[in-house]
Amino acid sequence: MRSVPAAVATGFFADPISAITKGVTSPPGTRTSVPTAVANGSDPGLLDRHKSNPVATAAGTDSIIMRSMLHPLTSDQIHVWRIPLNQTPDRIPELTTILSAEERDRARRFHFEKDSHQFIESRAALRGLLGQYLNVAAASLAFTLTAYGKPALATGDLRFNLSRRDGLALIAFTRGREIGVDVELVRLDLDLYEIAGVSFSENELASMNSLPESQQAAGFYNCWTRKEAFVKAVGQGLSFPLKQFDVSLTPGEPARLISIRRDSSEAFGVPHSQPGVLAEAEHWTLRDIPVPHRYVAALAYSGPTATLTCTDWQ
Repeated sequence: MRSVPAAVATGFFADPISAITKGVTSPPGTRTSVPTAVANGSDPGLLDRHKSNPVATAAGTDSIIMRSMLHPLTSDQIHVWRIPLNQTPDRIPELTTILSAEERDRARRFHFEKDSHQFIESRAALRGLLGQYLNVAAASLAFTLTAYGKPALATGDLRFNLSRRDGLALIAFTRGREIGVDVELVRLDLDLYEIAGVSFSENELASMNSLPESQQAAGFYNCWTRKEAFVKAVGQGLSFPLKQFDVSLTPGEPARLISIRRDSSEAFGVPHSQPGVLAEAEHWTLRDIPVPHRYVAALAYSGPTATLTCTDWQ
C-alpha cells in the first residue's frame, strides 16, 4: 500500500481525506467504473430548494453582495448554498476588492489562474453571504482560526463551512452548532481501494467490499464525503483519527454516523460518559446534499435535528 504523503501527516491540507488522494491514482490502463448514479445526488428529505441571483446593491466594494430573499437563519435551521465557479472571470477584479490582504495573497499563490479565480469566487461568495446574514459590509468581516486551523468568525454564534472542488463550491451556515460540508468531483483516475485502505475504518472497508462491484464506487464516494464532512465539523483536521469512526455508505441508504470508538474520543479529552460531544454518535447528523452530475456531497452537523434548505446561487 502506498504511504500517505508527508504533508498529510503534518496537517497542511484543509480537507483531511482529500489530502490523501494527492498522487494516488490508478495505474495506466486501469479503469475505475463510476456509475452515473454516483453523481446524481438526490435527497428525498430535502425540505426546500430555490434559486437566487446576484444583483448590485450599491456602488463600491459591496456591489457584488446579493439583495436576495434570504430566509432568516435560526438555531434550528441549516442553509447550504451551491455556487458555480469560473462563471464570471470578468468580475474577478471586483470580487477581489472585498477580500482581505491575506486572502488576496493566498489567491496569488495558486499556480493556475483557474484555481486562483475559483478561490476568489468562493471566498467572495462566503463574505457576501455572511454580510447578508449579519447585515454588515462583506469587506469588514473579521475571521479567526481555531487551534486546529478551522476558519470561524471572530464574534457571534453564526457558524459556517466551505468546500470547493473544480467548478463548484458549497457553503453551509447555521447558528450555535458545529457544521461541516464536503463536495467531491467523481474521478476515474483514482485508486479508490488504496485511498479507502488509508482512510476508511475496518467496518467501512468491509461494507464497501460487500457491495456489488457496480456499487462500490458509489459506496466509496458516499463514505469519503460523509467522513470528511464529519471531520470538518469536529474541526480537528488531520489530527482526528479517520479509522476510529464509522459512517454508512451503502447506496440508497440514509447517511448516518454509526459509531465513534471510545479510544478516539478519549484521545481528545472527551469522557465517554459526557453527553452531546464526540463520544456520542447520536449527537451528530449526516445528510447527503443534492449536487450536479459528477459531484457527490455531504453535510454533518451537531445537536438536534435541523431544517435543511439548499439554494443555488446563479
